[in-house]
Amino acid sequence: MRTLAPSGSPIRLRELLACATAVGKPAADTLRQALCAELGVKHAFLMANGRGAMSLLLRSLASQQADRERRYVVVPSYTCYSVAASALMAGLEVLVCDIDEDTLCYNREQLESIDFSRVLAIVSANLYGIPDRLPELETLAQRHGVFLLDDAAQCLGATVAGRRVGTFGDAGILSFDKGKIITSINGGVIVTNNDALAAKLAAALGELQPLPLATRVTELIKLGVYFTMLNPWLYGIPANLPFLKLGATRYEDDYPLQRYFDGLAPLALAQFRRMAEINASRRACAAIYEAQLPRMPLLATISPVANSEPVWLRFPLRIRDAAARTDFLSKNRKNGCSASYPLSIADVPEIRDRIVVQNGTSHGGRTIAGQIVTLPTHGYVNDNDIARICDGLTLLSASPACATRSS
Repeated sequence: MRTLAPSGSPIRLRELLACATAVGKPAADTLRQALCAELGVKHAFLMANGRGAMSLLLRSLASQQADRERRYVVVPSYTCYSVAASALMAGLEVLVCDIDEDTLCYNREQLESIDFSRVLAIVSANLYGIPDRLPELETLAQRHGVFLLDDAAQCLGATVAGRRVGTFGDAGILSFDKGKIITSINGGVIVTNNDALAAKLAAALGELQPLPLATRVTELIKLGVYFTMLNPWLYGIPANLPFLKLGATRYEDDYPLQRYFDGLAPLALAQFRRMAEINASRRACAAIYEAQLPRMPLLATISPVANSEPVWLRFPLRIRDAAARTDFLSKNRKNGCSASYPLSIADVPEIRDRIVVQNGTSHGGRTIAGQIVTLPTHGYVNDNDIARICDGLTLLSASPACATRSS
């Protein structure tokens, strides 16, 4: 049975073979140079994963801040759990700010209500490849003397007013994880134009241990499995093995800070060089969804901000009826449809007693957690897949849940 993954970046055979034939170190240097050239930044630092990169960056920003009372990191109320985990792992405090349900950006009113006197940094949203209001965030951060960390882990290649996401503020984070725009199975990148920060990052990175040999071998095995099993005709095998927990969202804050495995750099470089092609395909998928989605009060799409060009890592929409959402997901998981992160950051059980929620409310984050559905946009998605998904959404209007609600 054909089964789509919710997200991913298909790897071509020649990209896979590049890891076996290229020398890792020069490829890693070339990758750094390519990232700097494409993004227009002076410095790029490679790490084993995006979570570790964010944690190391936050530690370095904290060491640059003379006011030791500034310990809070502002994060969106609905985002990847690793954003909050990275701040806590860096020894900092998390301040959750609510989001706008229509855009997934920060709620302007709640953001402006924050007392920034104890804030170290703001982390931008940019969820599912849809940019935040980045020029506004940059201005706000400058006004209050706080750092802006532009999290482009899910948004590589997107722009706002012609400027690349990941280059706003003081530093940006990129990710090459399995479910991101481009992949080398694992990998995180810190980019910055700040020379003083770059010096701190270089020193910190120099103290990290390289990946152990066993881990490097494991990464290469994972690469082979990913290359094979992301194919829709095979993905159903691991997807139907419950002990693998594919797609499950887990909170983790005990991951090690490690250098990038240079042996994966040829793959990351090859995918980066065709990023424009990859993102054009995702945008084409999003345009078809927009054209074919049924227009009904039950559904709401997410609105990109003005002057932005999203890259649509996934295509998110809201199903406003809980029973209808559950019904749709149960019938369309094989089509790559997902509930994404199940909880607002304010409600993650492992950390809810360790964080601060601005104004004590996370209404937008909780609403999105209860309504969001993401549709796949990766390279294995075809027109027939999109038609099936849109047909499934059209059938919601005739579902018992909707009929009961409207009667």
